[in-house]
Amino acid sequence: MTVDWDAVEQLQGRAETARKRGDRLRGEGDEAGAMAAFGVAEASLRECLTALGLTPTPETASARAETLGSLGGILRRMNRSEEAFENYSEGADIEQKYHLPSTYNRVNSLKHKLLTGKKTLSELESEIRTTAKALSDSLNDPRDQRAADSAWSWADLGDCLTLLGDFDSAERAYTIFIKKASLKSPETTLDVLKSIARAIAHSDEAGAKRVNDAVAFLESQLVKRYEIR
Repeated sequence: MTVDWDAVEQLQGRAETARKRGDRLRGEGDEAGAMAAFGVAEASLRECLTALGLTPTPETASARAETLGSLGGILRRMNRSEEAFENYSEGADIEQKYHLPSTYNRVNSLKHKLLTGKKTLSELESEIRTTAKALSDSLNDPRDQRAADSAWSWADLGDCLTLLGDFDSAERAYTIFIKKASLKSPETTLDVLKSIARAIAHSDEAGAKRVNDAVAFLESQLVKRYEIR
């Protein structure tokens, strides 16, 4: 199958524009408008997956994983968390199978398992460690500066290291994340970390404390950088 890459790029761009519009409308309190915009984004991303073919290939793997991750994010915004998890899981499989430098789907799949109680922190330790190594290798690869410039990738590394209990390394990753990110990005990360801490508190008190320590560190850094009180 020959992929029309111009069409794929246009569909991804249309979805991103609709997603940003939906986020803005939700922030303004227009929930109906936001859901309509997210619906446009969902339709564009599903059309994009069709354009990429039914199954991934070495040529399409990166674009397919990216599109699945974007679709997962849209579905999460539409409160369809299980569908979002299915997309993250499929994207995670592609990231691993094709040794992609991106780990967005893997990290979101891990977080979803913790948030929903599908897995405990101890059960996921090996998978988290493998993901953290893949992230670290990508972020420190001198041949690909784009990865190192991604604020979210540094946040994901910080999250993985926090969950592993390597708090010193996590602090370094979060510090870089905050330097590269907009204000809204760290706030989003904080919200997710707080949710994970609450979700695992009953089964892993020590793990929940590690996550709460990371939250406290991030909040202190935000105060310094943005003078938030």
